[in-house]
Amino acid sequence: MPSGPATILGGLPVIADVWFTRGDGWSTDDDAGVDTLYWMKRDGSKGKPLPEHMYDRLEKSDPYWECGVTEAVFDHLAHEQWERQQIGALAAIIALIRMAHERQ
Repeated sequence: MPSGPATILGGLPVIADVWFTRGDGWSTDDDAGVDTLYWMKRDGSKGKPLPEHMYDRLEKSDPYWECGVTEAVFDHLAHEQWERQQIGALAAIIALIRMAHERQ
């Protein structure tokens, strides 16, 4: 299950485990949501799961809180994927430059 950073209740840092299902576009729709929220440790890793009363506060403050959290996690994952692609492209360019210098 993918997970990534997000904030809740005005800025509390959490790590969210999210899920996604792809519908067929006809009888079922795409859907996404949050499975579990964890406190984010200072080093950015998962901490303990959030207690149930925090979910209650989230529901009271914003009944659509899962939308923002899911979006933040998927944005983070997309950015990580983009960074990996850029690093791969740079590595290929560096390899080509090295090959050109070796031939000289």
